[in-house]
Amino acid sequence: MLADLVPGPTIYPPAPSGFLDLGTFTVYSDRDPASGGPALWRSDGTVTGTHLLRALVPPGFGETQAIGTAGGRAFYGSYTYWASGYDLRFWVTDGNPEGTELLTPQRHPVWWQAAAGGPGLFFTTCERNVGCSFWSSDGTLEGTAQRGALSSGGAEIELLGLVALKQVGLQLIRKGDRVDLLAIDPAGGIKSLRRFRAPVRPRLLTAVGLRAFFLAPVAGRLQLWTSDGTSGGTRALTQFAGARAFETTHFLQPIGDSVYFIADDGKHGVELWANDGTPGGSRRLTDLAPARPFDVGYREDPGLGAMIGRLGNLIVFPADAGHGSRLWTTRGTLASTHPLTGCPAGCPEAGTTYFAPIKNRLVFAASDRQHGRELWTTDGTGRGTHLVADLTPGPSSQRLRFFTKVGQLVVFPGSAIVS
Repeated sequence: MLADLVPGPTIYPPAPSGFLDLGTFTVYSDRDPASGGPALWRSDGTVTGTHLLRALVPPGFGETQAIGTAGGRAFYGSYTYWASGYDLRFWVTDGNPEGTELLTPQRHPVWWQAAAGGPGLFFTTCERNVGCSFWSSDGTLEGTAQRGALSSGGAEIELLGLVALKQVGLQLIRKGDRVDLLAIDPAGGIKSLRRFRAPVRPRLLTAVGLRAFFLAPVAGRLQLWTSDGTSGGTRALTQFAGARAFETTHFLQPIGDSVYFIADDGKHGVELWANDGTPGGSRRLTDLAPARPFDVGYREDPGLGAMIGRLGNLIVFPADAGHGSRLWTTRGTLASTHPLTGCPAGCPEAGTTYFAPIKNRLVFAASDRQHGRELWTTDGTGRGTHLVADLTPGPSSQRLRFFTKVGQLVVFPGSAIVS
């Protein structure tokens, strides 16, 4: 245990989530021990360095969602539920109580999306009988303003994704039977980069460096696309055969300037791929079919961590070749992809896990028969893969969901699963 944040029994037990790394410390959301309402906290991995920053909203049924970081600051959205809907506010913090500030007055959206990066915060809100509007913020109350209307009145709309690039925000929005990819420049307005009319909806809009990747239809079939925020830089990258090529694609994982994903090209079955942002830049990294090699879920919370780990030019990932989910490694080519073997106490079953880097190693959750699901580490070799700690002694397990790097430490919440 790092700290007894609420000494003794309490009706508001801690429930940390939404971890965002700010270098030498992490910011996260949890309950205010006094009221039980949403609050922001910080921790440097020590007892004395873990404390409350600010309670965000009055007590009630509320939540806080991590958005991301930009310019050494962390951005969050908080909302409180009422009988008539909920109130939404956006916040920024530099990790100090005096630097934790409200960016917007309360709003009453039906839908909203937000992304941090580049110049600060981008967000879209949609309100009943008002429509949808796009906003941006430089991290100050004075620099937070509406930049344009995306729809008006009772138009049928759906927000499908929002990311922040260096100077612009990219928004996928459905209006009726069409989906537009919009570029929103805080200084230059809103521009449609591409319109899709197929019944298959674009999804998984993901920022990777100076560009974004996403899935969108080509001739009615989902393919991998990229955009740098311009019309000329928005194009399809794959031409995989079959209507189900990206049916099992539930994440696009940024690593360096490339994106890693799971797809079926119509020839090899479901495999792990990478693309460097060019039409000819897709590389298949595994040859595991016809097994069902990947057990993955949606990655919606930026505080969850990476579903694929990186150690220099070595990539570490979990996969099942028919003998249980194990760790595999690759250096970016099919020939360099191998299962991890030779662990001193036996290599664990990884399942669905997230990775966090620390020094020259990765921390992750895995299980074996003796210890259950516990904390493990690897340097990318079998010899360097071992149990860190049996947090719940015996075959009982820990609920280890995500990890956050804080300086030279890794911070994580956990709770016991007793079998």
